[in-house]
Amino acid sequence: EAAGVPVVGMAEASMKEAARNGRYSIVTGGPAWGPILQRLALALNLSNELVSVRALALPGPQLAARPELISEEVEKARKEGAETVIIGGAALAGLARKLESRVPLIDSVECGARAAARACSPT
Repeated sequence: EAAGVPVVGMAEASMKEAARNGRYSIVTGGPAWGPILQRLALALNLSNELVSVRALALPGPQLAARPELISEEVEKARKEGAETVIIGGAALAGLARKLESRVPLIDSVECGARAAARACSPT
């Protein structure tokens, strides 16, 4: 309301897209993000589909340089029952397309951009 234009968050857009595919997990950098993303899932009424938030100790930019760590967490999330995994955070943009995975991966930046484009399109 205050912005006067559509405002779309990467996390919200990604969670909504992932939840349409069933149970999902999030892999991101920075341990502070765990509780934040869990509260957001609850607020969006998407917490029943959320399997886990795997917020690694490394911040996003350092984690981007270690894609093998992300792949390991994606596999752990799959084994926990995630049907889709969000690769969350601006610093991790583009990694979802580069990683091999047995579950679909969602790039939070790309997903947020798609949602913003839809929100700004004339109806």
